[in-house]
Amino acid sequence: MASNVIPFPVRAVKAAPDFTITTSMCRRLEQSAIAAKNWDQAAFWMKAAEFIERKEAAAEAVNDNIIPLRRA
Repeated sequence: MASNVIPFPVRAVKAAPDFTITTSMCRRLEQSAIAAKNWDQAAFWMKAAEFIERKEAAAEAVNDNIIPLRRA
């Protein structure tokens, strides 16, 4: 039974490329969905843009609250 097992090709596995979507990309996709009268997709991209905006605002707030430490 063990002889029927095919080893997994480790070298064939590659890391997925990083993909970052911006607010402007979401807005463009939303507008194209509106033009196509695809309201579900338009709503999805609108919510995605709002989510990204909130995430970016939270990240900026965290960076603003960091106090650099001075060496003694």
